[in-house]
Amino acid sequence: MMKESSKIERCPHCFASLKAFWHRLSPGLVSDLVKAIQLVHSKNKNEFSLHDLDLSNSEYNNFQKLRFHALIAKVQENKGSWLITARGGQFLRGEITVPVSVQTFRNKVIGHAVEQVHISDYKNKIQEFDSQFAYEYQRSDIIQTKLPIT
Repeated sequence: MMKESSKIERCPHCFASLKAFWHRLSPGLVSDLVKAIQLVHSKNKNEFSLHDLDLSNSEYNNFQKLRFHALIAKVQENKGSWLITARGGQFLRGEITVPVSVQTFRNKVIGHAVEQVHISDYKNKIQEFDSQFAYEYQRSDIIQTKLPIT
């Protein structure tokens, strides 16, 4: 018999996972964003490839999570290119705070933490990335009524 905690929740229609994940804005992610803005300033163009950033494996694998916080975005016209959003620029300049965590479901943001962070909260922090991810299962009746099944 399978334990309840190890049971995998699936959509009854398409059998996709019903896990929703929380992604924390870590010092490692903020360090990646700083590297990106430094490259943007040196090129004088707000468009870059991850290969141009000289990232470690952890940095490279986690960089795309900045899009969940709306700090970066993919460039639609140029596959493989990214840009820093206006919100990303405001965060880097210390003009705004952002939620410390965002919740995603099937690669879409569905929730934001109440706690806010400022760029100064990451000053002199050791670069780190989350090694474990908090998740919860979404109720299938909510999925059916609020989210399109793909």
